Formats: sequence, C-alpha cells, structure tokens
Amino acid sequence: MLCAATVVLWVRSQRHLDGAGYSFPRRSITVQSNISTIYLFLEHDDRYDPNNGRNYGWEFGSGKESSDYWWHGFAHDEFGYAYDSYHGGSGSVWSVPHWFIVCLTAALPSWQVVKKQYRRRRNKNGVCRACGYDLRATPNRCPECGTIPAKAIKVET
Repeated sequence: MLCAATVVLWVRSQRHLDGAGYSFPRRSITVQSNISTIYLFLEHDDRYDPNNGRNYGWEFGSGKESSDYWWHGFAHDEFGYAYDSYHGGSGSVWSVPHWFIVCLTAALPSWQVVKKQYRRRRNKNGVCRACGYDLRATPNRCPECGTIPAKAIKVET
C-alpha cells in the first residue's frame, strides 16, 4: 500500500507540490513531495512567542510544483542533506528520491510473492514437504530425509 501511495505521489510530484507537517511551539516537522523527490524538513525557531496567535498541530497543503527552494544546491531526484542557520532559528532538510522509497516498499511484497511461489511448488503432489525431494519413485518414504508423507502419492505409470 505504501509503495502504491509513493508511486501516486511520484507521478503527482511532476506537476504538484504536496506537503504535510506538524508544528510545535518551537519546532516544526514537514514532509513534502516535489519533482520526483521527498523532502523532510526539521526546523527550530528560537523566537517563540506564546501570544503570536499561530496555530500549532497538523497542517496539510498542496500547490504548484516548485524548483525554487530556499535550500539552494539541491538537485531533484537525488539524496541530500543540508543544514542552515538563519535569523532566529535553524533547520535541516533531507531529500530522498521517490524511486528509492518505491524500491524499499516493494521489496517486502516481492519477497512475499517469491516465498508463496516457492511454497506452492514445494507443496505440490509428488514432492516431500520437508525437503522438496521428488517422491514419485518412493511414494511411502522420502529417501533424502526419511519423512513419511501424510497421504499416499499416486504414481502415474
């Protein structure tokens, strides 16, 4: 599911910037998808004022894609890290290409499919369930590991 969502964001990132973030009184965490790259922003603001009227909590947004970030030097579709200190605060940003997230999230489902195919092949009639040895010649006991099959195997002649 995460793999499919990342593919959708990847395609969408060619024309749209999508983001979600959470703000604390002195910190904020934001994740953005933009031009084939996912960005994670961590910002710290030393100018905290409890009376500024700012809302804290979740924020979601979408807009037109942008190749113009204040984190200069980032190429799209690349891994990266940057740290910047500015008037009253500081921040870090990490960038990861969408294709990397897709590969990571596709690995587990792919492994599950391979395991299922392997089990299906091993559990077919005429094969020892313990070691996978062909039992057509010796249907009553596996000559490889000694396992006795749960049911008799029909040998076609």
